[in-house]
Amino acid sequence: MLKNLFVIVLFITGFHITSYARVYGEDSTNQHYGVGVDDVLEISVLGHDDLRTVAPITSDGSISFPYIGSINVKGMSLAEIEQEIAKKLSSGYIKYPTVFVTLAEYKSNKFFVYGEVKSPGKFMFEGEMTVSKAISEAGGITAEGIYGIIKVKRKQKDTYKYKEIVIDLENNESYTNGDMPIDADDIVIVERNKEFFIYGEVKNPGKFTLEENITVVKAISKAGGMTPNGIHGRIVLKRKQKDKNDYKEILIDLTNKKEERMSGDTLIQADDILVVERNKEFFVYGEVRSPGKFMFEREMTVLKAISEAGGITADGIYGVIKVKRKQNGTDTYKEIVIDLKNKEGYAKGDMTIEADDILVVERNKEFFVYGEVENPGKFTLEDNMTVLKAISIAGGLSKYGSSDKVKILRKRQQKAAYESIKVDVKDALKGQGNEDVLLEADDIVVVSEGML
Repeated sequence: MLKNLFVIVLFITGFHITSYARVYGEDSTNQHYGVGVDDVLEISVLGHDDLRTVAPITSDGSISFPYIGSINVKGMSLAEIEQEIAKKLSSGYIKYPTVFVTLAEYKSNKFFVYGEVKSPGKFMFEGEMTVSKAISEAGGITAEGIYGIIKVKRKQKDTYKYKEIVIDLENNESYTNGDMPIDADDIVIVERNKEFFIYGEVKNPGKFTLEENITVVKAISKAGGMTPNGIHGRIVLKRKQKDKNDYKEILIDLTNKKEERMSGDTLIQADDILVVERNKEFFVYGEVRSPGKFMFEREMTVLKAISEAGGITADGIYGVIKVKRKQNGTDTYKEIVIDLKNKEGYAKGDMTIEADDILVVERNKEFFVYGEVENPGKFTLEDNMTVLKAISIAGGLSKYGSSDKVKILRKRQQKAAYESIKVDVKDALKGQGNEDVLLEADDIVVVSEGML
């Protein structure tokens, strides 16, 4: 009764009502929908049940309605159609007509879903269609697209150009709201999963799907982890440069200790190539118990390297230790003499070695004691070996040996001849004087008889 009274009052005041639904707040979702060919409209006029009409839109974009005949409605909204019919009816047929137009069937407007969905194609557009619903209409996303980018291509008004909208269904800040409404003629594209590649010393090298938040460590884990031959190898990330065909190489440090390198938490990007290189090697030769080739580990030092080779033999404990290091871009080696006791003039003993270094523990140097000693012969040149110590090692002077008849035969550099150095060790034997000369490799100490 109240509603009828309200309508009568509006009629009396001359107010022109075209949509009863809108006056009473009923759903107006489709009021702005632009109708098209093959859509079906349902039209009624308040108080005139005989005019209720179901009107399909013909191929020329028109409908037929009693009294007024053909009306072109293609592209018009439902509200505009109501107004147009009301206008025509009011010009001689019905005073103050109230017209209602609803969309009985959507047939003209469609949307499209392509890419990694189960049933790509063209679909009928219905009200309140969203990205998620559109993908659902197409059967859902395939396994090859669950991590792919979703895009909506929308035709710009009065042009043939499309605007591209990147969608994130989880609503990450950098993308458009995931389940956004789509419009008729929108094209929804689910792109194929992006990929990255892992090669080298991993258990399952190959191509992998780029899931969200994949780091270097996670990527290596997906490839089964490193093989024993790669646990100390370099890790190199090759990343394609934008608008170029070449790759930039980025060194990765899983320990996160080297500031100049990227860490294991570095995020992988599409088309990245991660290479786990084979362990580098170093070599230990000479007077060690197990000479050969060894796996290079980070922070490998001279002492650790010698330990890997079983330690120094008795024939090398007084030998010189050398590191041979290949020079960049050449086939030549630089030789570094090592002193584990950090003597002046030598490199620091426990220095860090590099991949491909060759560590050589040379045989002990020797000297000789002959003449009037108890045990003449060849002896190891230990550190700080002096003439007096040498004579002591040889058993001391014999009963014929003379402390003032001692000399050293020392080989001249780059010559076959020897120079003779006279040594008076009499005072040294008494603990006096400065005649206790240091011996060098291959020196020959000669002790003569006292009567000579």
